[in-house]
Amino acid sequence: MAGFALSGSSTPHKFVFSNQSTINITHGLGYRPMVYIMDTAGKLIGADITHNSRSNITILLASSLSGTIFLR
Repeated sequence: MAGFALSGSSTPHKFVFSNQSTINITHGLGYRPMVYIMDTAGKLIGADITHNSRSNITILLASSLSGTIFLR
């Protein structure tokens, strides 16, 4: 399982992932954001999303994919 954490000056709502089926994101936004996932071709991907807390999300994809996760 790969994880991502926000750093102070990075784009706080965008996470790029590569060849993964389970993704853990620590975002620190203080709320449970909406999650959009796009593959490298720009198509929306469906996934099982669990908001573990107001600052952590686990995303389970059906297979290993690459793309970008957007939090809003």
